[in-house]
Amino acid sequence: MDSVAGKNLALTLGFAGLIPFVGLAALIALDPAAANKPYVEALQIYAAVILSFLGGVVWGRMLASPDGGLGARNVHFAYGVLPSLIGWGAVVFAPDGAFLVLAAAFAVAFAYDRRLGRAGLLPGWYLNMRVVLTLVVVASLLLAAFAQPD
Repeated sequence: MDSVAGKNLALTLGFAGLIPFVGLAALIALDPAAANKPYVEALQIYAAVILSFLGGVVWGRMLASPDGGLGARNVHFAYGVLPSLIGWGAVVFAPDGAFLVLAAAFAVAFAYDRRLGRAGLLPGWYLNMRVVLTLVVVASLLLAAFAQPD
């Protein structure tokens, strides 16, 4: 995405994607008895969907990149499906601990993206955006995790 308009749109959409994280986490924190409320499940599902999207970013980058050895690309393709599996598994099989698993998965996804950025496979502006997005997402998920009653 070379155009300034395209980059600005990506930034705007990226930051708009924080609204459900922050809003739902705030609702959960404001209502400590939220464990049985639909917004707990809504936040878990939204986080899993966005985590899957991050794996898709890696796939998209590898599909668009003719450079790199096939072995390295295969590792990236394999990694690209892990966020989806982790998000889905956390929500379906471990809903009581899903917020913590999801928060950790977002941190790992950022670390992986940073590695790709250092290799020149992701643009600097994207990584700068991901720093802020990841911090807000992880903070929101941790707030939701620790706001719930035991």
